[in-house]
Amino acid sequence: MKHLPARTRKDLEPLSADIVRSTMRTLFPKRNDFSDPDQFDEVVSELARFDVNTRKAFRLLMCKHRRELLINDKARLPAAMVRYYRDEYGVDYMKDRVRRQYWLSYPGLVRDAAELAFGEAAVVYAPADPDSEPPLQEAQASLQARFG
Repeated sequence: MKHLPARTRKDLEPLSADIVRSTMRTLFPKRNDFSDPDQFDEVVSELARFDVNTRKAFRLLMCKHRRELLINDKARLPAAMVRYYRDEYGVDYMKDRVRRQYWLSYPGLVRDAAELAFGEAAVVYAPADPDSEPPLQEAQASLQARFG
């Protein structure tokens, strides 16, 4: 059996939630690391549909779209979305987000990268909530039109 260099062995590791998080921490600002740990497991299964199932494939995907993801993360949110988040999470929460210019968590950035790479097939829609507040629906429509 041929000896594989350590880097190659590491690159061929199957993708896991821990690998996604550690890779994201090396490529993106730490301020975006605020999501629920269960979301990383969801992202791994979503990426598996597109054969992104090793550490290397994931790292290459994120590096390819890194600049565009950072630009999208710093973009201003629509006023309706800002109002929704302010009402949902509080004024201090929104002041920090606006001041530090970040909106997406690591799983959100991964999903955006998948959408950039694989198109509409990678979009994950949340189930429709009939009790959803109108500002959120308005903000989602605005984001869809903006980044569409």
